[in-house]
Amino acid sequence: MKTKRISLLIATLACATRIGFAAEVSLESAPPVVVKTVPKAGATDVDPALTEIKVTFSKAMQDGSWSWSTWGEENFPEMVGQPKYLADGRTCVLTVKLQPGKFYATWLNSEKFHNFKDVSGRPAVPYLLTFFTGESGANTSLRSDLTAAEGVGAAVAQKIKSEVAGELKKRGAKVDELLVTVSVARDSGTPFKVTYRGLRNFKASDGTLVSPPDGDFIMNYIGGGQWQGALAGVTFTAQVGSVDKIDLPFVNDPQVLGRWESVDFVTNPSEFNPDQRAWRGELFFKGLNFLENGKFPESWQTWTKGVVIHRGDKTASRYEIREIKGQPYLFFEWKSGDVTILGRKPSYYVLKKVVAADSAGASSAGAERIVDREINRLVSEFPEVRDLSTPETACVAWQRANARKELPTISQLSLVPMESKELENWFQREEQRDAEGLAIYLKALADSKIVAVQTWRGELANVITFLPFPEGKGRSPYSARSFGLVNGDWKNLGEDRLPTLEAARAGFEKKKERLWQRFTELKSKSAVSLTADKPAAVDASLALLNDDQRAVLAWTDRQFRSFFDARTFDGWSDDERTKLERQLIDTLNGPQTRDYFQAINTLAALRSTNALPKLRSIAFERVDRNNRDRWMCVRALGLMSDRESVPELI
Repeated sequence: MKTKRISLLIATLACATRIGFAAEVSLESAPPVVVKTVPKAGATDVDPALTEIKVTFSKAMQDGSWSWSTWGEENFPEMVGQPKYLADGRTCVLTVKLQPGKFYATWLNSEKFHNFKDVSGRPAVPYLLTFFTGESGANTSLRSDLTAAEGVGAAVAQKIKSEVAGELKKRGAKVDELLVTVSVARDSGTPFKVTYRGLRNFKASDGTLVSPPDGDFIMNYIGGGQWQGALAGVTFTAQVGSVDKIDLPFVNDPQVLGRWESVDFVTNPSEFNPDQRAWRGELFFKGLNFLENGKFPESWQTWTKGVVIHRGDKTASRYEIREIKGQPYLFFEWKSGDVTILGRKPSYYVLKKVVAADSAGASSAGAERIVDREINRLVSEFPEVRDLSTPETACVAWQRANARKELPTISQLSLVPMESKELENWFQREEQRDAEGLAIYLKALADSKIVAVQTWRGELANVITFLPFPEGKGRSPYSARSFGLVNGDWKNLGEDRLPTLEAARAGFEKKKERLWQRFTELKSKSAVSLTADKPAAVDASLALLNDDQRAVLAWTDRQFRSFFDARTFDGWSDDERTKLERQLIDTLNGPQTRDYFQAINTLAALRSTNALPKLRSIAFERVDRNNRDRWMCVRALGLMSDRESVPELI
């Protein structure tokens, strides 16, 4: 029973929804689940005259709260009025207007939306309801060989099943049964679980026979219409649907520059009427922010005249600007799974310009807006490849490298490389200091969840991760790790730890300007010369430190990297250096703002001997308070080769 409860606790902490857990699971403590739908999930001949979709849950639900959310705008039923609950308190009704011969799909709760809740506030387990309507006046049975995952999901599941079966056969293996199902309810990039029964003669990558014969593995979406997974080290890949030619030359289009927001969703541009919105539901896609030279704030998207290119999905979606009633509207081809996988015609988002391009030609006003994306994927759900093309995959690589103590990889993933020996010393010291705490931390990294990504100016990102520490263990569970885009790769800049998701988001808003300054400095020639062009000078500086000083330097590098100043100040005049030094020393008088902590580190970069008395005073202060500035001062003194102070401080 003790083992069972520990497993339940770990599973609970790792969930996207923080479910309070009791000593024993009961109907009361369990989340609500869908027990009945009208029409029945997977039905292929629903009468298009049906006017109500009904969903019944396993327990009484919270009135006035629901999440009927989309899985493709074109597949969501047209709503007539608002949803409501029946007198039983368990059945929610959505009044709709259906069309004949059409595939419909709607999430009842999803990873992003979870307002279907029981009376105690527990969100319901997400459920995807899909069905086909029959042709008007006929009872048509459509593709009876497909299951309840009809449409896009069924096409993906079928392709995965076919590819896995083919790969097993090619390797001389046999299997009694293969079942492919949705693994995690997600609005896009849905992972699928492959369950096998009676697997025989299948060899792992090391040549050993796989046992036991029953099990499962996950196929994750890796972009470009591909799903990929692995079993015993053997990789399975399924290419589903089509991809576009995306290596298009850049052609400028000045009229498109600026931020556009979605105002409608139509089957054909000719249907759009600015006075009467066609789409009744929530618009899933919020808008586009066109920057100069074919860029977007999101690094995975680019544009050329008339086309938006998504490098992850490998789609090239056309856009067209039309003037309607004196206003410019942008019609954007929406290439959902129905288009790329099922081969159907695309529908169109209609967007209206809300911010024009900056007349000075720098960046558009929209570029200053933080772009916030929900991710909500466990690190374990990402493919086992090092992918630095997006902030979230770069963070996954970082989490895995640290959890596995892959020291050279940790250094390679950072904008400022770290010495493997310093990292090794840090791990050894933490092991000696608190072996249990280190083990808990490393496991939390491996089990962590990428919650959200905030991007600013297209090259600076904040990846928010939830670390599932056991109750009473670990400090603040939300990691806000900064990344910068350099030559197409997102590199680690540093981390803050915060108690809540809201604090992690707000923290990036507050410090983005400072992070940007730090990031651009590290990309500059002085930063490159410090880390690459002058290795002998760096080694000579480290040689002046003793082992204890180098240990302090390595630890503070990991803790406070976002404050560090990598400048060498080559080319600065004596007057300029003196003026800056005086300003920084004065800043050390307080208050303890971001500038205060930055001043300590910039004085270290200046090798300011005039600052030694003030830095020593802070480092030696014996008051019970936060030690952040003390540690920074110890590091500064170490960099300045203060052999008198540092050994005593340690």
